[in-house]
Amino acid sequence: MISGSDDGQVIKLKELFEKHEEKAIWDFIKKNPEAVNCRFLVERNILQMAITKKMPLLIEKLITNHPKLIHEFDRIHQGIFHHAVNCYDPHIMQMLITAAPELINHQRQDGKTALHLAMNAQNELAVQQLVLAKANIYIADIQEITPYSLVNGNPILLKAMCCWSQVLQPPPQEEPLSEVIINDIKNLSRKFALLKINPVKPLTDPTISADRFRTSIIMDKVDTSLSLEMIDDWDVIKLKEYLTEGGDPNILVIFGRPLILHLFLRATTQCSKTDDYDCMEAQLFYLLLKHALLDKSGSNANQCIQEHLVENAPVKMQLLHHAQRHMSQELGIMRTYYHQQVKSLETEFDNILLFAGLHQLQRANQNNTKAPNEVSELTRPQKILEKLCMGSMPYNKERTFNTRYISNMINGLLSQTTAKKMIAHIKKIWPNFDSEQKLIANFIIKELVIIDFYRHSQTIDKKHILFLLEDNKKTFPLHAPKLNAFFNNLFHFSDSMNKHPIYINHTLLEIWRRELIIAPSLTSFRELVTNATNSPLKARMAYVKQIANEINALTLAGYQAIRIEELYDKKWSDINTQNDAPNIMRCIDISNKLSFYIQEMIVSAENVQAAARVFELFILVAMELCTTNNHPGPNISAAFAIMNAFNTAVTGRLTKPLQAIDKDIDKKLQQLNKFAKPSKNFKWLRLTELAHPTTLPYLGKMLSDVTFIYDGNPNLTMMCEVLGSKLRQFSQLQRAISSVTSLPTTDIDQFLGTHVFLNEDELYKRSCTLLPPDIMIDSLSISQLINSIERYIHKEILPHIIWKSKRFEGPAMINPICQCLGNHLQTMQKGATLKEDIVRSKKMIGDLVSLINKHYPEATLEYATYIAQIHELENMTDSTVSDPNISISGSEALIFTSLEESATLPPQQLQKKHTLSFGNLRKSHK
Repeated sequence: MISGSDDGQVIKLKELFEKHEEKAIWDFIKKNPEAVNCRFLVERNILQMAITKKMPLLIEKLITNHPKLIHEFDRIHQGIFHHAVNCYDPHIMQMLITAAPELINHQRQDGKTALHLAMNAQNELAVQQLVLAKANIYIADIQEITPYSLVNGNPILLKAMCCWSQVLQPPPQEEPLSEVIINDIKNLSRKFALLKINPVKPLTDPTISADRFRTSIIMDKVDTSLSLEMIDDWDVIKLKEYLTEGGDPNILVIFGRPLILHLFLRATTQCSKTDDYDCMEAQLFYLLLKHALLDKSGSNANQCIQEHLVENAPVKMQLLHHAQRHMSQELGIMRTYYHQQVKSLETEFDNILLFAGLHQLQRANQNNTKAPNEVSELTRPQKILEKLCMGSMPYNKERTFNTRYISNMINGLLSQTTAKKMIAHIKKIWPNFDSEQKLIANFIIKELVIIDFYRHSQTIDKKHILFLLEDNKKTFPLHAPKLNAFFNNLFHFSDSMNKHPIYINHTLLEIWRRELIIAPSLTSFRELVTNATNSPLKARMAYVKQIANEINALTLAGYQAIRIEELYDKKWSDINTQNDAPNIMRCIDISNKLSFYIQEMIVSAENVQAAARVFELFILVAMELCTTNNHPGPNISAAFAIMNAFNTAVTGRLTKPLQAIDKDIDKKLQQLNKFAKPSKNFKWLRLTELAHPTTLPYLGKMLSDVTFIYDGNPNLTMMCEVLGSKLRQFSQLQRAISSVTSLPTTDIDQFLGTHVFLNEDELYKRSCTLLPPDIMIDSLSISQLINSIERYIHKEILPHIIWKSKRFEGPAMINPICQCLGNHLQTMQKGATLKEDIVRSKKMIGDLVSLINKHYPEATLEYATYIAQIHELENMTDSTVSDPNISISGSEALIFTSLEESATLPPQQLQKKHTLSFGNLRKSHK
């Protein structure tokens, strides 16, 4: 925080900076020379703070008297010019250029210079000042972006940079310009002339290199047939016509700008004016997004839209968010189409195998089991694979060929080896197969290729199965055309889908959203829940559906992102391999944070009735999530996250709010409790999953099942079958989810990710504040009584005292506690135990009085008032333990107010009565 100074100086300087008192700051520095070393937010020094606050007089004095400050940097290595651009003032900028011209090209941690920041902000004056001060326009940051590449066809910025008329230090020249590029530059210079921009240098000038132009403009791909006037005249129909007629969606237009980037910036301008993200310009961008790539690899730096999110950032982020919604819908349609096509091909393929004789195959016996000619040392997965190819299915109860069993085994074996290795081993032992075993091998390879297709891994290529395609023509001449056509079509579908712009653009947008590169202004999820909680019961039902949809969309996105490989070898359970299962860990984190948030909402309620409304809201949300109306099925995972929030030590003790909820809602809670009951290994939950194959499973139970499969099956064959069945079911669920890909309409993802949740101690403290715990002191010993009360006092919690079947709370609780302590002390024998209990009793009473005064300021109870009886008992027992600050005689013994009266008096009257009773005691104390 500071260097060479104390916190007091930093606080004082912060106050002076906020008041903008330049003279007072300089006077303070002269009186305290060490204050010049103060460091502020993000490790900025005092000169950088003065630049940020635009204090030219102070800046001049600091530069003159403390020149070392010029060469200091903040936490992210920003120098004086970076801060001067962020808080631009032309006079201050010129002052800094005069003082330290050598720092004009200083780069911060991400490689950006001050000129990068000025170009991103489109600050014409700052750009002009920096370029005139010899700022290098070709310095690249860590993303290989130069200030020159940020011109983006803006004539004003281009003119401000003076890059066409001023001699600047060029980058190293690699090769001369080609004739094509020279001709295109001539055409471009004519366009600049029309824009009244200084003409380009002569083309023979040796300072102009090819690399300078390649950093931002690919001239040999610019389509001169598409003018800006033509593009600006487009509507959706004309753009469709252009694409239908074979127009290149990735074409580069003026200034080397890709067409999709041009439409994006045009849509941004229109949306910023109208706040309509379904306007014609936005529709053009959404349409082209289905055909063109957001970030085409191998093109210039201007291709990536991410680099244009600085200017007018909120509108651009909102536009990309709407674009991702459109892409999600299109991706769902595309996936559904391809999945239906593959399912149809798979059914036809299986039928061909049966027609070819696979239905006659029985379990392996001595007659049809063939061993490889070469006896080599095989791994266990390879042995299992060989047995499957030869028809040996030891744990298959049916004697005929069972496709489900083979599919489960293949999914399980992939957890032990790779698809490439399995195909390579089949190729090795292929010559030893008869025709029936080759049919099984066809089926196994078909399963491997389909799994690869659904996982988008593209680890299997057509070249890996050429041996299969060639041999099918020889062994099955009648059926080979259709068998081989299946594999060819499947590879074609896989390549088409994975290279489709919809899939690529959606994947990129999802990465940007998760990394918060796209962080649009969305409806607040917290505000939505607060409004729902404060609404009447009938009006609250309108919010239930919306909240359930938000939680459902977040959960579906999390499950869709899980890669099957993350379930292998229990990677999520080992701290050393958790990085290999990031999506599982993220789903666990979302589920836990949702539970924490609900707990926090309940215990932070103002009163019991408000807490009951929170319970009612999330009970209804959980029931909505469990309905079959949700697609692809009931969301058991999110429902369990809500139920877990109800059954913690913090919320489970809140009986009064639960008793205050509506009777009909209470019946639904009983149904949920029965459903979530873990007895009989979640019997009701498993019945629900059986009834709905695409139920979103409870993540904790699913991971426990996988753990038990690994730990409880020493036999690898049996383990592969059971694990494969679980993995195949989860893969089917992911395919069902992929057809309904959707995004939350609120900021629930960002909120749960960034919200700082209360720790368990604070949650419990608030829970006890909402519903204080009860302590029945009738049957407690003195040690138990003191321990029970001290346990809550240490957590600053005031319990309720129950004595003689009556409840005492607040200031009224102290009388029965003192009375109970007195009864115990009178019956105890002299000795060390009595002395220790008296000392503990005094301390406990003092702490309790302080805590009561803190919670009930109007009570103003006094320690001496309530300790008198203990002193009297101490004197009666001739105890040597005494309090030196209080002197009380036996004649001044306390006669407590009757407990019945104390329990009914308000704190003010209770204190007044105590004051009258202990007038003589207080005088003696004084």
